[in-house]
Amino acid sequence: MVLVFIDESGNPSFSDNEELFVLTAILIKEEDYKDIDLQVSNFREELSYEYNIPFNFEIHIRSLLGNVKKKDNLSDFKKISYEERREIFQKIYELCKELNFRTISVAILKNELRIKKNVRFWANVMLLERIQMFTEDLSGHHAILFMDHENTEWNEKKIGILKGAIYYPENHPSYIKIDRIIPTIYFQDSTISMGIQIADALCYCIRRWLRYTIYNKKGEIDKINIKSFELIKEKFHKYPDCIQKGLKIFPSKCLDKIRKSLR
Repeated sequence: MVLVFIDESGNPSFSDNEELFVLTAILIKEEDYKDIDLQVSNFREELSYEYNIPFNFEIHIRSLLGNVKKKDNLSDFKKISYEERREIFQKIYELCKELNFRTISVAILKNELRIKKNVRFWANVMLLERIQMFTEDLSGHHAILFMDHENTEWNEKKIGILKGAIYYPENHPSYIKIDRIIPTIYFQDSTISMGIQIADALCYCIRRWLRYTIYNKKGEIDKINIKSFELIKEKFHKYPDCIQKGLKIFPSKCLDKIRKSLR
């Protein structure tokens, strides 16, 4: 069995100026899960002593990098400086590099779409296709999905997309047969889900790197995010030949630029 933890970054609507919506899965073989869970627990314990933060702090990047002056960060990090939080940011990706998992991401370039599509729907369809292909590469394996608990309506839609692909393929837009994914989704509170927290970290880093690579968006955090991306880029399924496999870009724009930057 492959345990798949999924999170998203960016706004799927067209109501803002954000160019990218990214959906990311981390894929962990069942037999590796306990070792990874122990490594993450030890990491939390080390950081709690080093920075005087709660032992069970949530790995949530937007909260970690919240502005101290605006007081928009969670209580886990309110007692430490921004410089210290940047150190933790880098250490999270150093940890991720050592963990035994693979990742698959789907990035929707919203401003490149000719027709305003349901971004979340298509991102989920494309991700399911690539999870299916991953399990086929691991002959005999099936996948079980875990996602962050959001509003009930969207949770039901996610399950509907999955079941539609499995039970009614003739009416579903997926171009491949989905038969190696368990037909349900387990929704978890991200504050207690190690897998979803790691998926959050990967998703944030990947979306930020794509913003920089495609649109040359340079913010304060991008200098260290580029270094962090270098630590985790080999996690993509099929890396280095991962474009449209471990890293799906839709529509297929800027692929040469992305491929060059991945090397």
